[in-house]
Amino acid sequence: MSRAGRTLSLLTLCAGCGSEVVVAEPSNAAGTASAASSGVGAQGGSATEAASTASVGAAGGAGAEGAGGSIGSGVGGMSAGPGGDGAGGGVRPGAGVAPCMVDHPVLYLDGDAADYVHPGTALVEDGTWDVSSSMAFFDVEIEGSAEVEYPSVVLATEQMNQPLAVGVYLDAQRWPFEDPGHPGLDVSLDYKGCNTLSGEFEVVDIVTSGDSILELTATFVQHCEGLPPALRGCIHWE
Repeated sequence: MSRAGRTLSLLTLCAGCGSEVVVAEPSNAAGTASAASSGVGAQGGSATEAASTASVGAAGGAGAEGAGGSIGSGVGGMSAGPGGDGAGGGVRPGAGVAPCMVDHPVLYLDGDAADYVHPGTALVEDGTWDVSSSMAFFDVEIEGSAEVEYPSVVLATEQMNQPLAVGVYLDAQRWPFEDPGHPGLDVSLDYKGCNTLSGEFEVVDIVTSGDSILELTATFVQHCEGLPPALRGCIHWE
């Protein structure tokens, strides 16, 4: 089921209303169109035109290199949101990457007891994985999992005018409504999602070819409405 075809129950807080309302989830088209037209990869020059696969590693340079090169980021090598620490800094979000250090697609979730989207843990390794990506956007939707219903994860740097690369991204806001200068994040499942959110994510490893992401390992932490309960987790796609 596509993102545009689903309806999520979103956590909202307001005076004189219940704890949640049901609204239509925004179409993915706006986000992918933005990724396609933003020219995010252009600031790195020829990285988006590389003829061979570019493997992103933590020991890489601060920018994007030529064809066949690698995209990477050392300490302080890139901005991680307005006023954020440089990539490779001391912040390490998420539940830890260990459950996702495997050789097949996996999504691990670890939500606080009071988290709205998913209290408790889940390990998703089954189902049909539908992935769309660009240099600054990664979206996976999983259908047919026996573990949870319709989990999806979005990580984006479209509003930061830079490609996704190894590093920590602070001050994330809900995709596709993030303000300029902020990374985008959205983790939803079981027909539930955040209305607004705060959080961060870390790209641990990424492999790209042209404008597509071939492999990605990342951790994340998401707070619905900016409240203390957190949904932590990691994802690996290949």
